[in-house]
Amino acid sequence: MAVDAHKAQIKRHLSIHFGISFTKGITHTDVLNELKSLVDQNEIQTIQITEKECIHVVTVHDQNTKHTLLTRGINLINRYIRMVDVEQQVTNVTIKDAPCEMSDVTICGHLSKFGDVVQGSLDRGLIKDTNIETGTRYVQLTNCIPIIPTATKFGRFSVRMFADNNRTECPYCTRTDHPSYRCTNKPSRQNQAARKCYRCNSTTHTIKDCPHSEKLCYRCGKEGHIQRDCQTDDQEMYGDYVHDIQEGRDANKNDSFTEDNNSEELIVELNKTTETVFEQTKTLPSQPLKQ
Repeated sequence: MAVDAHKAQIKRHLSIHFGISFTKGITHTDVLNELKSLVDQNEIQTIQITEKECIHVVTVHDQNTKHTLLTRGINLINRYIRMVDVEQQVTNVTIKDAPCEMSDVTICGHLSKFGDVVQGSLDRGLIKDTNIETGTRYVQLTNCIPIIPTATKFGRFSVRMFADNNRTECPYCTRTDHPSYRCTNKPSRQNQAARKCYRCNSTTHTIKDCPHSEKLCYRCGKEGHIQRDCQTDDQEMYGDYVHDIQEGRDANKNDSFTEDNNSEELIVELNKTTETVFEQTKTLPSQPLKQ
């Protein structure tokens, strides 16, 4: 997966954040007033609030101010709130579906395109109280890209990856501050599209209500063959020669059928001849053995 060079250059070394449910409704001014009790207002660059997830991000101008806020925290609505670095130095990545035979060196080699692999950080998942592996790998990265893809390929093998530190994108809203199963935009079961009929590929009914008795070709919509054998594909591939090619295929099938029939007839005749010879042998008078 190609990485946008401009996105990879984004650094948030001077940003910290905090978020908790009871802070919903708190304004920028409320946060600023609490911050001014700890640091100079001129050292604060931005205060961002996402009302939906109640996440508050504060960006400052220097490391000393950031360190003060990280170590001291702030008080809102008579509650102490700890602030956290937006960009932690280490990102933990979980890899699933990679073959168990794939070496640790190969895994680290593929992950190096997303960031710097921490030496000796790769661990293999084990079933509890056993030495049996689950196939899952756990790796730590530093200086990694802003968004780590949830699906990629290690050579010819498809794998899934999940990362902490707000590096995994939600498939429903493309945000990174929550897992997909907690997304408020996730469609409910009632709103999901109806299941397809696996016989005719229709979305208006299931297979038990399908009016067709045979499986339909998904390309031309006709019965009697599947998409792999559809002549529509041949028409696109071979153009004007498709009919000649199809006649040749049919002729080969007929020749094969004729040869099979001839072989069966020959076997029947041989069996009849063998039975006749056997019967004639039984009717011959027995000859005395010569002394």
